[in-house]
Amino acid sequence: MIEGKVAIIQAQGELYTEVKKGIEMVKSFDSREDDLIVIKPNLCDLNVDAVTKKDVVECLIGYIREKTNAPIKIVESNHWITTAGHEFKYFGYDVLPDMYKNVELVNLSKERKIKIAINGAFFETFDAPEVLLKATKFISVARLKTHVQQKMTCILKNQFGLIPEKYKSKYHPFMNKVLFDINTFVKPWLCIVDAREVMEGFGPSSGRIRKMDLILIGDQPEVVDSIAAELIGFEPSCVPTLKYSLDQKGASQSNIEVLGEDIEAVKQKLEFVPFLTYFSYRLAFRIQAISAWLENFATRLARFAFSVGLGIFLLYHKEVETLDHGLLQRGYAWRYIKGIMSRSWVVLKLKIQRIA
Repeated sequence: MIEGKVAIIQAQGELYTEVKKGIEMVKSFDSREDDLIVIKPNLCDLNVDAVTKKDVVECLIGYIREKTNAPIKIVESNHWITTAGHEFKYFGYDVLPDMYKNVELVNLSKERKIKIAINGAFFETFDAPEVLLKATKFISVARLKTHVQQKMTCILKNQFGLIPEKYKSKYHPFMNKVLFDINTFVKPWLCIVDAREVMEGFGPSSGRIRKMDLILIGDQPEVVDSIAAELIGFEPSCVPTLKYSLDQKGASQSNIEVLGEDIEAVKQKLEFVPFLTYFSYRLAFRIQAISAWLENFATRLARFAFSVGLGIFLLYHKEVETLDHGLLQRGYAWRYIKGIMSRSWVVLKLKIQRIA
């Protein structure tokens, strides 16, 4: 079951007032002395029409500073086009630390990483930038756009940028599971969607801009994305990444409180790419996923064959010294076999628990 609040705010007046109004409709901004507030805008491109504009983040910081002087970290990671540091400067974010005290821009790709076992749908472990582990309030600020591969990109997809690797395309065929894992590991405390100008057509970078003059603010990513999908003419169950996350959370039942504007009064059906274009992208991802599974299976099979070969050698000889395992003796062979069987059983149990 999913439940939460979403405020739909007309953004035709003073932006700070509208952002403040939306936040206060959704939740109380209580702050502790030890808070560390992390803000994640969507800086995924060098196209100004495809990223989170600085002004909405600036309004958010201004509102936070009314409540607390806690440190604020604005985070993004490198990607294949450029670095997070360059994007912070290119889109004007670099002035924010000078405008507000205790505000810092953080390149997640340069942060110290800590490997965390999350046993997720895709990631068994995740190299988490340290700042994410220390955050007490994580705020996702996305830009609403169509997406040629995923139909729509909003809050859930914004967290893809939390992966600190520069080249992330290897995760694209598994986007449903990847996003579910990341949004479970780093749960947004507040979600803000800049829908003043949305992108339609060949998004998320090369589409056309359409004015919508809305700001969405909510407390749960799946809830906000569901309302965003309805606003632009998509059924939430037809957005692959959103559908997967909803299914994992048992969203056959929902309790969503929509505040502010009426959905029917402000929704606009956005143009999307032709069906065959979208189908081709989805088919390509399916082929890539199957290929990756076969490669992984072949690698595991090869390792097993090597282990069998080593075991047979030990049956004929008392010991063998290898680069991978050091000195192996026949007397330890049974322990080695038990270890392999035990690990396989643990992995199988974890998979059964995930399915259940």
